[in-house]
Amino acid sequence: MTVSIIDASGAPRRVLTAAFRGQFALRGFEGLTARAGPRLEIDARALRHADAFTAVTVRETVDRHLGADPGHSVVILEPRDAEALAMLADLVGPLPRHARWAGTQAPPRRERLVLLPAMRVDSVETAMLLAEALTAVTAAVRVPASEARLAVSALATFADNALVYTLTPQRPSLVSVCRDRKTNDLQVVSLVSGLPRAAASDPEGFLRALARRSREDLGGLFSLSELARRRGIDATLRLAVGRGRLYARGSRLRVDGQSPDVPAFVASVEIHLGP
Repeated sequence: MTVSIIDASGAPRRVLTAAFRGQFALRGFEGLTARAGPRLEIDARALRHADAFTAVTVRETVDRHLGADPGHSVVILEPRDAEALAMLADLVGPLPRHARWAGTQAPPRRERLVLLPAMRVDSVETAMLLAEALTAVTAAVRVPASEARLAVSALATFADNALVYTLTPQRPSLVSVCRDRKTNDLQVVSLVSGLPRAAASDPEGFLRALARRSREDLGGLFSLSELARRRGIDATLRLAVGRGRLYARGSRLRVDGQSPDVPAFVASVEIHLGP
């Protein structure tokens, strides 16, 4: 989650809690992206771990704030925890102009668990290049072949989905891939800025229709769950849009429309690699 405060200089600050990762990152995303003054501080000093969910939410916040006005700036206060800093710095990727790290911690080491930092996917060609890169890096870190192929399929499917639902061409969808140190899950996460029109009025209905079409057409986001089941891969598909959530793992499917609001369309696959 996030906490919003005003510091002594009058600048708005978004404070990330220690557990700003996974579903907790999504729950705090609305507060993180709330309107701020010209200079925004993202205080990540308490962060104890970062993952691909952390990456797309923080990077989207940075880009939204900078894109709102050419005079805006962002400062990120680094995590005190060395492992969290290494993951966050690599996952968020090189910061754009007018955004910077506070410089209170030593530059982090490279983190080999980051397979793909948060990157914008603006075309099919970009998606294909990222899929090729992901194929190479999963082999380098010894991800089993079937699980690696599922991750690449998820990346391609998320990119196709984003090209359909992107409402802000100046901010194409974000994708990020990492191997979670705590759970040993291989995470593929995509974030599309803004809400599809149908999802804004009825997020639960939107997700149920999406799942139904995927079943009928043997394609789309929900087909990733079926693909994992057929290959005997333990994986979880999660979709979050507005207050709607879809969860699918094996034969289990759950959809609801009463979750904390997410001002975006987030799709993820977590491939559970085990001990």
